Amino acid sequence: MDLEYITNKLKSIIINNDILKDKSELCNNESLKNKGLDSIDLINLIVLIEDEFSFAFDIDELVIENFDSINDIANIIKCKLLR
Repeated sequence: MDLEYITNKLKSIIINNDILKDKSELCNNESLKNKGLDSIDLINLIVLIEDEFSFAFDIDELVIENFDSINDIANIIKCKLLR
């Protein structure tokens, strides 16, 4: 699974599940927090990602820095899928 596919899938998950308060265009390197991502939305996003990609995040991966942008999340997913 390539990074572009993962990135596009993430955007789809975020848009289709109303994860962000700010509905304007989402750039891959833009901070999701600045787009309105709060702690409840982040938990929902994590659950949706785990369901979509069929894995569970390790507890040490669940830090806000890993979920700051689409690019950050996509890189973690790619690493998880390569294991």
